[in-house]
Amino acid sequence: MAQPLKDMINARSVSVLADGLAAVRPAFPRARFAERAVAGLGPLELKDRVRHVSAALHDALPLPYPRAAELARACAARGELDLWSGWPLTDHTAVHGLGHLEEAMATLAAITPYSTGEFAVRPYLDRHRDDALKIMYGWAEPPGPRELDVIVNGRVAATVPFTLVEAAPAGQAANSSVSPPTV
Repeated sequence: MAQPLKDMINARSVSVLADGLAAVRPAFPRARFAERAVAGLGPLELKDRVRHVSAALHDALPLPYPRAAELARACAARGELDLWSGWPLTDHTAVHGLGHLEEAMATLAAITPYSTGEFAVRPYLDRHRDDALKIMYGWAEPPGPRELDVIVNGRVAATVPFTLVEAAPAGQAANSSVSPPTV
């Protein structure tokens, strides 16, 4: 029988998060956090486990949110988080960052390459809809040109430079800068 997903939030995922935070803040109370985060996980379901670890994190890191967010981003920048170890960081951001839109959204952007921010963005969309969407649209359009690899029979056959464009209003042509492929 397959392992329930809830069991992925466990001592190992807590340890990865604790190690990352201790690496960027040597004063982080790693052992206290890990003990509190793991205690009581057994009967909890998946999202309750995430919330439990997030609460333990807040207890271990009682800093003003902007400073806690800096540490979360530095932890993510180490590249060692995964879905299970990073998810409590996004939950912490959802719960404690609402009064700090820019810092919180920057934190979610730093963590989501490793973990889900799906649930964490919802409070921001509820409270700061237009500003949060503006920031999130920026995530979808990274600066600089993009390239699309054309795959044929499992191999890159061509690389095509392109630029995303907004859809034109009905009856008008959209401008695009798609170049022909180079083979």
